[in-house]
Amino acid sequence: MSKKTSNLIDQAIFRNLSDGLYEKRKLGALEIQQTIRDYNKAESGDKIIKILVHLREKFIESSSANSRKGGLMALATSALALEEDVNKYLAHLIPPILRCLVDADNKVRYYACESLYNIAKVTGAGVFCFFNEIFDNLCKLAADPDSSVRDAADLLDNLIKDLVIADSTILDMDYFIPLLSKRIHVTNQACRKFLISWIIILDSVPGIELVKYLPQFLNNLFKILNDPAEEVGTNAFSCLSELLQELKQSPLKVNIGDIVDILCPYCDLSDQNGILSTQLAFVWFSEIIAAHQEAVLPFASRILHCVLTCISHSSDKVREITQSINEFLFLMVETRDDVNVKSILDVVMRLLTSKQQVPTLIASLKWMQLLQTRAMPELMNQFQELFSVLLNMISDPTEDIVKLSLQVLAKLSTNNAHFDRLINCLVDLFRSDPELLHLRGNFIIKQMSHNIPPEKIYRTLSKVLETDSDLEFASNVVQKLNLNLLTGAELHGVRASLKSLSPEGECLFSCLYKSWSHNPICLFSLCLLAQVYKHAFDLILNFSSLEITVDFLVEIDKLIQLLESPVFMYLRLQLLEPDKYPYLFKALFGLLMLLPQSNTFNTLKNRLMLATSLNTIVPKSDDISSKSTGNIDFDGLLAHFYQVQAKHSIQLRQRRILSKQNQDAQQVAGNEFPIKQRDVPYTTSL
Repeated sequence: MSKKTSNLIDQAIFRNLSDGLYEKRKLGALEIQQTIRDYNKAESGDKIIKILVHLREKFIESSSANSRKGGLMALATSALALEEDVNKYLAHLIPPILRCLVDADNKVRYYACESLYNIAKVTGAGVFCFFNEIFDNLCKLAADPDSSVRDAADLLDNLIKDLVIADSTILDMDYFIPLLSKRIHVTNQACRKFLISWIIILDSVPGIELVKYLPQFLNNLFKILNDPAEEVGTNAFSCLSELLQELKQSPLKVNIGDIVDILCPYCDLSDQNGILSTQLAFVWFSEIIAAHQEAVLPFASRILHCVLTCISHSSDKVREITQSINEFLFLMVETRDDVNVKSILDVVMRLLTSKQQVPTLIASLKWMQLLQTRAMPELMNQFQELFSVLLNMISDPTEDIVKLSLQVLAKLSTNNAHFDRLINCLVDLFRSDPELLHLRGNFIIKQMSHNIPPEKIYRTLSKVLETDSDLEFASNVVQKLNLNLLTGAELHGVRASLKSLSPEGECLFSCLYKSWSHNPICLFSLCLLAQVYKHAFDLILNFSSLEITVDFLVEIDKLIQLLESPVFMYLRLQLLEPDKYPYLFKALFGLLMLLPQSNTFNTLKNRLMLATSLNTIVPKSDDISSKSTGNIDFDGLLAHFYQVQAKHSIQLRQRRILSKQNQDAQQVAGNEFPIKQRDVPYTTSL
């Protein structure tokens, strides 16, 4: 003990402070209290400081745990003795105690909490000069291994909170928030609970505008949602919910862009941040958009990207809320003129050109439809890329995607150049993917007919197929087109035009005839549809020069089934007037003669026999349908049919030769005797 200090306090008092017995340390602390009180009344501040410095140097910094305990007790009693003058000496009272809050001895840590509690009771707002240091230590003590220390720290924490609630001005938020944002990175569950409790308290204090500091700690608060301890996650959820309500109800004092930056990483399909985080992030988006639409507007495209991506989320709740936000954003873009549609278009294009799940693609295509009404010039600037993407989507197995893709393509193809390109690309797509033509060809053509005038589609397709060098492919496409022509509700107007054979109908018939020549039975059905029965009969007579294959007979079978359908009801009724339509009978009887005896043969035969039993076929005049076809060059069309079929015959023979060569090669490779099979033009049963 220095001479200066020994002159101020009896040495026995200091010995008591270092004693192993609590009662003696307490006695020493009370004696220090009295001494400090006397010096304070005498206004001997320099002497008080010397005593406080001595307590720090000889007791708080001592290697003896008992000395440190005694020193802490003496500092607390000194503060009590100083009463209203205590704030003058806080720099000598609080730092030594803070040092002991992290002492290795749990009893010392306990006494440090107790001493700081007593000082805070006396000083009130005064301790907030050291608030950050106190808060930082309390955060650590929340995870203290000793339960008594945790309890003592909890009492001190509650006192500090009460002081803040009583007077919010005592807390310097600008100084405190950086510490909070640093501490909230901790992973210890007890520390996390402590931090969340403080955020909830600060948010509830009327004079503190915590929401304006949100960007500094919001991200880590979201991370705490997925804490393994359910209680911690629940507390974080409650805290975020409270903050969201505050953000909704108060005037906006935070940069929404910063909030969007924080929320977006939680809005993906990976679930690496947890479903709860994703769900709550979208709840935040939903509420913020509703409450602060003007502020959100510049960031609509970023939010939309998150929404469209997670509209395919595995969680029902996430899908539900993203669909709701999507509808709100859709309406906002649809009705407002101050939206940056270029940024929206960029987002939609990015999603359409990347690998996405079905719901995302469907929603993106619907957005593309909206953008076609709001941003067509910007959209046409990306025509090449968009056209290719949409064309590839026609092959998608999901019908809704195909429908929407075709709807968007239809609006993109309003001028003739773009439309011609669409048709040529569609034909190339069918050529490269025969399975698509076989399984989805009819569906695609029907959907196109919903969005583009069907006659325009058929005219353009016919011109493309007329000169196609792949004859078998052209024949297959014509089959699909013909089936839709005969049965599709969308093609009603086209059928009516062909039946009437008005000047426009004659032109359409002649146009379709050129490509329909790739398939004799489709061409025959086209003639029946147009009611040019004499020409249909002429075709039947010339079928004898064709090679009658099984595929050919199967097509006749399908046609006869169609003749029994509603679309050919007019034709069946015309059978009741054989004198007016003699070539109709001849054409159908000719078709019957091509068939082997089968169920199909009997169907057509019964129909014709029923009609002939009513009237004897006595041609009294030419087929009346031929009277209105003076502008059609049937001889020229028939010659065209001969030429096309001649090419088909050559190609068919070449395919058979190649197939036979391949078969022989395989048999030789397998040391097998090639067995010659008898070629038959058709079977007797279908």
